[in-house]
Amino acid sequence: MLSRTARLVLRSCHISGRPGRTASVPMRTLTRGFQTSASMKKESEDAPSKDAKDDLKAAEKTAEEVFTNLKNEHDPVRDRMFEYNWGTWLRNDEAEKQKRVTKFSLSGMNILIRDLGDVEITSGSRDEVLDVGSNVKAITKNLDELTGAPFKNIKQLISIHEGLSHHVYRIILDNGKNLVLRLPYNLYPNYYTERAVNSEAATTDFLQSNLGLKVPKVLAYSGKFDNPLNYPFILTEYIEGELLMKEWYPLVKGKVDDEKVSEELHKVIDPIAGFFKAVSTPIFTGYGSLYFKEDLPEGKPALEGEERYVLGPTTLKPYYERVSDLTEKEVDQYVGPWTVDQPLGIVSDYARLIIKSLQKKLSNAQSKDNKSLVGSIQASIRVYERLLAVSDKLFNFEKSSIPNFKELIKPRLFIPDLDPMNVIISKNGKYFVDFEDSTVTPFILNPAPKFVEYTGPKVFDISEVPDFEKLEDELKEQYEYMQKKTRNQVYWEKELVDKVHDLAVAAAPAVKKIREVFTTALKDKNDKDYLNVEGALADIQQLWSSFSKDHVVGEGDCPVGFTKEDIEKFEKDFMDFQKELSSTPFAATNGWVPQDVFENLQRKGVIVKDGDNYKIDIESLLRGPEEKDNKKEKE
Repeated sequence: MLSRTARLVLRSCHISGRPGRTASVPMRTLTRGFQTSASMKKESEDAPSKDAKDDLKAAEKTAEEVFTNLKNEHDPVRDRMFEYNWGTWLRNDEAEKQKRVTKFSLSGMNILIRDLGDVEITSGSRDEVLDVGSNVKAITKNLDELTGAPFKNIKQLISIHEGLSHHVYRIILDNGKNLVLRLPYNLYPNYYTERAVNSEAATTDFLQSNLGLKVPKVLAYSGKFDNPLNYPFILTEYIEGELLMKEWYPLVKGKVDDEKVSEELHKVIDPIAGFFKAVSTPIFTGYGSLYFKEDLPEGKPALEGEERYVLGPTTLKPYYERVSDLTEKEVDQYVGPWTVDQPLGIVSDYARLIIKSLQKKLSNAQSKDNKSLVGSIQASIRVYERLLAVSDKLFNFEKSSIPNFKELIKPRLFIPDLDPMNVIISKNGKYFVDFEDSTVTPFILNPAPKFVEYTGPKVFDISEVPDFEKLEDELKEQYEYMQKKTRNQVYWEKELVDKVHDLAVAAAPAVKKIREVFTTALKDKNDKDYLNVEGALADIQQLWSSFSKDHVVGEGDCPVGFTKEDIEKFEKDFMDFQKELSSTPFAATNGWVPQDVFENLQRKGVIVKDGDNYKIDIESLLRGPEEKDNKKEKE
């Protein structure tokens, strides 16, 4: 995906903004090639081109400047700066984009930054989480980022990233200082947004203060809408540099033992594995997400002998994504924190939470006599009841034969978004960003980072594929893809052996198969995704006897059973589901289309208007160029 850039430039209290559709220069010209967004990696395995740097510079040079008075909060010319423009949804596009509008007060931000610069720091308050009023907290030791030449006003605001969950802006002050403003989309209840912001600020500070890792300094944050910006935010230092993603070529040809390929891919894998090792070292007092004591006074210390950080409810999004029909009080029964003697509580409570939400959805569907939806929800409930039944026996805690099992279940920090897209190569080293969703979990439950994770069929060497040269080209490409994904995961797992040897058994096939019951459930977002969870449970049931004899899972028979009829029905339903997905364009992204792809397909007549929505014109897609030209002539 090619991203979009926008800039707001203040000159004597004027601000310039995102190029709009009415701009004198076409938006497409203004936005080509700006590669900074994690959103462009939604379902793509392709790394950015090596020309991205030049494209980025060209895009920034051509971005139109739109001026507005800083104090005029209702000036419509600045609205484009707050809107979502990096993609289009085929259905409910307007509603989806509205959820991602990040309108905040520019004058409020200006005042806040000035106030932060005026905070008096004494020797006793050198490293405090300081309440500066208006629901804003500042980390005093990091406010030196604002010292230096006097600051009066913001000079420039640039939209640099519209991702899956956040809109990120670069702020340039009139004294030359640069900052980053990170705003979450309004996709979840306010209580979750507050937790997510507070926890990410604390996690980032922990990585910097306790582990000495290179992460942006957090200056200030607020999880509430009631603050000077009228929007939740995290304000951090700005790190200049290129993304490590530009070095990542996951589909480069070559086998595991190819030295050149190994060297190329390890340019990315090595630094992330090093960060992973550092993050996995501390042992916490329980399971849940990190918060500052100031944000959760009732929380118990996250580390022995240290009061700065406490454990609170998890901020993993799957615990909040599908439960909008539940109240905060209802959700809080199942989101932790969990004590150190409840390592699998994170699994069983997730199952209970989804069951409770589904039961409420079922009641609503029954009241509307929606028989089709009722059947789907009932099937989903049965799957999660099976997950709940098996959850506390996924591992044998008394006689486990898994090497270093006690180390594997200890509470360690899990960062879901360890990714080359979130690593900045600066002159001072590689800086890691984006720690939303981070949670302390049993290490054994954590999957590999998404950029190397692969759960499909393993192909270690193309030469092992029978009659490979005789296969059709399309099938050859599928095998080659599987080989490359397998190779990349092997490289990562070798790094685990090298860097966290005592924990590397978490990548063993049996452990991964057991863990998939939970990790697959966390990926359940749509009405029929429960079938993936059911498949993982069916696999475990078939392997349970041997796993139990080997003291890998709990002793005795598997808590869930599948009859022959159950398996046959599942296989039919699953195949129907796969056919539905394969015949539904952009199903993997829930109908989201990268904006440049959308505009290209719309221009070619492949994407067409369908009332308030869009649809794929299959006939147009199948027609050849000559046939399309003939149709145009007739029209």
